[in-house]
Amino acid sequence: MPARRLRLTESVVDQLVARLRSGELRPGHKLPSERELMSRVGVGRSSIREALQTLIGMNMIEACPGRGYFVKASTWEPLLAGRVHAPLMEAKALLDLLDARLLVEPEIAALAAKKATPSDIEAMDQALDRIAVLARRGRKVYRAAAEFHVEIAKATGNAALVQMVSSLVSAMAFWGRVCEQTVPGRTQEEVAIHRDLLNILKRHSSDAMRRKMREHIAATREVLVAHLASCG
Repeated sequence: MPARRLRLTESVVDQLVARLRSGELRPGHKLPSERELMSRVGVGRSSIREALQTLIGMNMIEACPGRGYFVKASTWEPLLAGRVHAPLMEAKALLDLLDARLLVEPEIAALAAKKATPSDIEAMDQALDRIAVLARRGRKVYRAAAEFHVEIAKATGNAALVQMVSSLVSAMAFWGRVCEQTVPGRTQEEVAIHRDLLNILKRHSSDAMRRKMREHIAATREVLVAHLASCG
């Protein structure tokens, strides 16, 4: 994404998040139309759409075909309480977030490999299918990849771990989109990585699952470091 458009997108997201924080927009409320947002904020349609997709990736709003965008329930409130707002994070905060994922997600993945039921595996199969279909259609997979990580957490049977992973991957969703747009072949890499994770989980190999998840997140961190360095 060009630097100027990225800044405009950040500005739009910041304004919408401020309205969510203030209570002006509450769960169930419909957001203004794209045209109305363009008029209010003074930016083009592409920046508005990037901002809306960012908020969808952060699990704060949802798109209802033919109806518009609506504020989701309170799953995003912990993010706002801590001002964990990915587009506006400084580089240090982003890397801290990935380091947090590196600490907790490998252990969550190991536990999931141990406890996953057939229905858990079916849910992950479906999540992987969504990633693969999006990639075949030439679309970005970052949101579907985030959902896959949440499905892994669900397999642990621990609601607190599910909320933790959901918050972490939602906060990183914006940068998942940026990486797919700027790193050649990143989308196909995401498909391959998540297929490997699922194959390991199906073998119920906790140690291998822990190693693969650690490898995946560490590689993501390297991509982010390279991107931040290229942005100066």
